[in-house]
Amino acid sequence: MSFVHLDQGHWQEAADALRSIRGQFDTRGWHKQAGKVHLHLAHALAHLGERAEAAAEYRAALKLEDRLTAGGPAPPTRFGQ
Repeated sequence: MSFVHLDQGHWQEAADALRSIRGQFDTRGWHKQAGKVHLHLAHALAHLGERAEAAAEYRAALKLEDRLTAGGPAPPTRFGQ
């Protein structure tokens, strides 16, 4: 549901939905999914002007990205709006 909110530019709803699932994928070792949650939450927070929290989420996504790519080039990231 959070990704629908992102695509429609409903930043607060997206942030609320993503905050509710943040950490659930991390604890299971699902790093790709966890990275998407952090990245999309950061994107929503940035649109809401919540810079400090957005920066923390971007850093969390980058930390997971390092685990996934381990020396390979990172794929491009697309955002809906």
